[in-house]
Amino acid sequence: MKKSFLSLISVALVYVFSATVVSCSNYESPLTGQKVSDIVMEETEGFYDVTFGNADLSNIKALSNETWCTPTVSAKTIRVNAQANDTYEERKAVVTLTDSKEGTTLTFNVIQKQNNAIITFGSEYLLMAEGGICNFHFQTNVFFTVEIPATCDWLKEVSQSATRGLQMAEITLMASPNTGNEPREVTFNIVNHELGLSTPIKLHQLFKGQPYPY
Repeated sequence: MKKSFLSLISVALVYVFSATVVSCSNYESPLTGQKVSDIVMEETEGFYDVTFGNADLSNIKALSNETWCTPTVSAKTIRVNAQANDTYEERKAVVTLTDSKEGTTLTFNVIQKQNNAIITFGSEYLLMAEGGICNFHFQTNVFFTVEIPATCDWLKEVSQSATRGLQMAEITLMASPNTGNEPREVTFNIVNHELGLSTPIKLHQLFKGQPYPY
């Protein structure tokens, strides 16, 4: 009787163990076969949700290699939060998802756009009556154009140069001599219409014989 009882216990334990093994072997990670394309986010604070259909993500852990990018996991969604980008360059974080139950991993990139800017060193400049070449330096990380009012026939653009990543840029304008009897002025703009950026610069030009206002 005792042997029979022990045999029944042994059979039961084997059955439970076998059921557990079968259950584990049937588990398939929701990360298996998945791919997440690069996520591109605006420079402002925001978030982006990643899902894999209706898959259960309770076993998924998420980590980022950058502090400005924070992923969090709920039952069905991975939410990627990004802080506002106050730098003048695009930045990238790598998010790694790991299935804590069977070790499958998945990585994807989170790319955040740069903070766009056109930063001048002054808003007003004084030109001599003789006119001539005028060089203006400023900082920017975007492509730009120079807009001079159509009514201004005494100032024109000669050249420009710039690089990406908030670097020094330069525009060269040519001012004609002021042969009138009074000073004149014009405001031109450094613009990027696509991004809605416009920075004005006002020029004052003396007339011939007018003393320089120290």
